[in-house]
Amino acid sequence: MQSAVSDPYRKSMDKFWGVFAKGSTRAAKPEDVAKIIYRAANDSSNRLRYLAKPGPFYWMNSILPDALWRRLMVKAMVK
Repeated sequence: MQSAVSDPYRKSMDKFWGVFAKGSTRAAKPEDVAKIIYRAANDSSNRLRYLAKPGPFYWMNSILPDALWRRLMVKAMVK
């Protein structure tokens, strides 16, 4: 995928697109995503993110506070 990225951000964006492309090949099934959307719409908590495919990230996301989860994702994708 092409994107317009200025030089200071190019390295970070290249890493992000690499992670994104790798993850999209192992994406969850539409039915699983629909279940998660339903759960999120009916959840009374203040959670911001819901993952549809079980795995290490799924379990970490369900255990960690949202602020810590976001920091970990930024470190994984940007640095």
